Amino acid sequence: MDEKVAALAVAMAATDGSISRREVEGIKAFFFERAEMYDDSQERKDDVVRCMKDTMAMLQRGNTTKSIISSYCEEFLDAGDRECCFIAYNVCVDVAVADAKIEKRESNALRYIAQQLGLPDDEVQEVNDGKIAMAMYGDATIPSLSKLGVPRMLSLENQKQWLTVEYEKWRRRQSSATSSVAADASARIKMIMSCLAEIDEQLNKGAS
Repeated sequence: MDEKVAALAVAMAATDGSISRREVEGIKAFFFERAEMYDDSQERKDDVVRCMKDTMAMLQRGNTTKSIISSYCEEFLDAGDRECCFIAYNVCVDVAVADAKIEKRESNALRYIAQQLGLPDDEVQEVNDGKIAMAMYGDATIPSLSKLGVPRMLSLENQKQWLTVEYEKWRRRQSSATSSVAADASARIKMIMSCLAEIDEQLNKGAS
């Protein structure tokens, strides 16, 4: 199944309009390392390269990234392999952050992939927290709630509750000895407080 996860990662890489060498090499490196655990490692590596090339060819023929992503996610979900689904999402996040920035199309694609794989919100949030820093979101059109990972379809009250829990989590991390973690935590806290203020304003308007 690794070769198909690699193919999904290629489709993810294409969501921003192009596939970089860095993204391709990153995908290959991840799965080549996994292949070394097996006796047929070279065959597995060849399968990964073949599936990646096949996906690139599909894209060149006009297949959309969304249709390819949907097809692979459906296959993983139907197989009932939760570990495979979790690995697939992890790899897609790695691809998205390969250039240390997240564009709106990539952010939307990650949300779509997580949804199509049926991953629980808390598992998705754990992956995102560890791999996506607030500073990577250079696209001002990405909503703050999306950057913070607020699950969709929540009521305003539930959004407030979710953000309050996140606030406490990141408040503790502001004192981290790792400067990058502390800086990211501070950026998140600032954004959370802004979102909470906006939600309170909307709730007050609704109550008046």
